[in-house]
Amino acid sequence: MQGTGPSFDDILKKAEKIGEIRVIIQVKEEADKMDYEELVALGRKVFEQKKVVGILGCNYEGPKIIVARSKDLDINSIDLARVAGNILGGGGGGKPEFAQAGGSAKENLQKAVDEVKNILKGSS
Repeated sequence: MQGTGPSFDDILKKAEKIGEIRVIIQVKEEADKMDYEELVALGRKVFEQKKVVGILGCNYEGPKIIVARSKDLDINSIDLARVAGNILGGGGGGKPEFAQAGGSAKENLQKAVDEVKNILKGSS
């Protein structure tokens, strides 16, 4: 997937608006290591933006979700990742600006992404 997907600017243009925040949602039900690494890189790019949150999920060696936010937002990505981790039958952790979750319930990947998005909607 690396190098063949849309540019970060294209992804950002398609971000969903929740209040003043742009939310990037990317989900790959079936993923390989390159897909996962691309999502990690995308999450790291979110940090340098303004008013952006990334909810990035894939099934690579189990379901994984990355929650990243730009440095200007006061949103705790760890809390959101833990919610996702619980839905995935596992846990989550990281830093306030970049956290990851994983578990064993790969069938719940989209549900976990949707729940994080719903929490953001409720806090806007």
